[in-house]
Amino acid sequence: MAIFLGLGSNLGDRAETLHRALALLEEQGVTTEARSSLYETAPVGIPSQRPFLNAAASVCTAQSPTALLHTLRAVEAQLGRRRDHPEGDRTCDLDLLLYDDRVLAAEALTVPHLRLRERRFVLLPLLELDPALCDPITGARYADDAARVADDPAQRCVAVAGPDGWSRPAV
Repeated sequence: MAIFLGLGSNLGDRAETLHRALALLEEQGVTTEARSSLYETAPVGIPSQRPFLNAAASVCTAQSPTALLHTLRAVEAQLGRRRDHPEGDRTCDLDLLLYDDRVLAAEALTVPHLRLRERRFVLLPLLELDPALCDPITGARYADDAARVADDPAQRCVAVAGPDGWSRPAV
């Protein structure tokens, strides 16, 4: 089973927040199998926001997609995420990108993630984990989507630390 998460933070110690998010997920039965490099990215949607650190993780869990979404939201809240301003700064943003080859379309959860194919800061870390990934709905290669958005200046995305260099042990 291949479950992929997107991680992001643009407040506080961003790398530590992402590391802590994965540790909290582990406590909830969501095991990290692999993680991408960390990418510093310009915010999408509101230019006044601070830069994000983004990454992707391949995880394993017995939780259903809906239960996993609830776990992700609980971890975000634990790390100080507020949802009163949907496009605002965030201490932690956890997204369920792909859940095996499942396709789900509900009000609270859409898999694959609705904007996955449009966002370089999601595609680059995701493809680092599995370069052969394809959209389970259309069969389109995510690598082709990444190439399509590569020249968009609004989607600046730069790797700043490799997969083993971005986390520090919690103190």
